[in-house]
Amino acid sequence: MGSFGEKLRKEREKRKISLDDISLSTKIGLRFLHALEAEDFEQLPGGIFNKGFVRAYARHVGIDEEEAVADYLEAVGQTQLAGTSAALPEVHAAEEQAEPPQKEDASTAQIPWGILAIILLLLAIAFALWSYYARNAQAERLRTSGPPASVAGSSPGSGTSAAAGAELEASPVAVPGETVAAGSKRVGTAAGPPTSAAARKPTGVPVLAAANAPPPPAQASSLAFTLLIRASEDSWLSISVDGRAATEETLVAPGEKSITASREVVVKAGNVGGLDFFVNGRRLPPQGDYGEVRTLIFTGGGVRMARPAADNPSGLN
Repeated sequence: MGSFGEKLRKEREKRKISLDDISLSTKIGLRFLHALEAEDFEQLPGGIFNKGFVRAYARHVGIDEEEAVADYLEAVGQTQLAGTSAALPEVHAAEEQAEPPQKEDASTAQIPWGILAIILLLLAIAFALWSYYARNAQAERLRTSGPPASVAGSSPGSGTSAAAGAELEASPVAVPGETVAAGSKRVGTAAGPPTSAAARKPTGVPVLAAANAPPPPAQASSLAFTLLIRASEDSWLSISVDGRAATEETLVAPGEKSITASREVVVKAGNVGGLDFFVNGRRLPPQGDYGEVRTLIFTGGGVRMARPAADNPSGLN
């Protein structure tokens, strides 16, 4: 212990003042007071705090504050000079080995970026797979619940006429006053001549007139479709499918309900503004405001409002 710390301790003991008294009066911890007297300056917080501790110590003991601070600075300078001289060889040794650790730190710092890139790549792959399977599942649901597939080799609207043409071609055309042999085939129009002499040979088997032939079956006016109701707010529903008795339920948000019908679905909603409607996956425009009660009729082609009660015997309006 040098002269600074020993001088402080002697002045304190000469006045019969304990370190506890100084700590209680100056609010300086006993650990710092012991460090001052032992000149263990590394235990002190440093800077202006150390000078403040010295001034408060000197003021409480009754010695000159400026002289105590000067002695402290001198003691600190000697301590730092001795520490610098002792640490100089260690500093040179550390400088010689400084470069390899820096390279190691640089390579180590790059490892988290590589791991992060791998994680992001895996997440992107997982998201792509999830999107692929989700689209396939949606397409499968629409396929199974949508309209039946058309006959192979025919397009919508031309299948009926093609079938009718094939039937007319297979059936003989009646000509007034003529009969054809059973099982024979006549190709042509009602006004045109037969293409073979055998078709004009009387056999006694009358031919049905084309005008009296039953018409081909008409194509269904509407195809099967799927209605999806999705609730953003709770709503009371009354649902009738293809003319069957209506069922009532409360659709709680964020729930949804899927309905498959062949002709129409009649929906009476108690909070139509809180509902979204999808027909075969196609989202329809909003059908009303929040809290509004409406009766809607859905078909494969879209939606329409129900007729007024006077024109609607079923009572759905």
